[in-house]
Amino acid sequence: MKNLLLTLTGSITVALLSATAYAISEQIIRSKAETRAQLIEYWQTHGSHGLECADTGATTLRDIGGHQYATFTVDARSKATKLPVKLGMVYDVETRVMYAFSPGDMARFIQTGDRSILSKSLGSESVNLT
Repeated sequence: MKNLLLTLTGSITVALLSATAYAISEQIIRSKAETRAQLIEYWQTHGSHGLECADTGATTLRDIGGHQYATFTVDARSKATKLPVKLGMVYDVETRVMYAFSPGDMARFIQTGDRSILSKSLGSESVNLT
């Protein structure tokens, strides 16, 4: 019984440490307002792909599978039709490539770390954000 209790305690400790390490590996690096302003400025200078920015989420730096990614969501509208468009943006810090996804695909990438999802993005472009 004592061995079982030690095993369970050890398992719970490992689970808590893993959850804590994962939480520490995520940090907000830009507020919603800063992210929105920077995206609007970027789209004005480099092209907006026919979209106008309505709102964004805060930018979060994440460690996913040993690589750093900055992620945020975008609520936009098509300039031509005014229809809403929701995007999940993933910036690969190492390769300096920004990927656009549906919010669900971005969430799946964050949860699984499956890099093959990056090749299925709605679009991507090289961006130097440093």
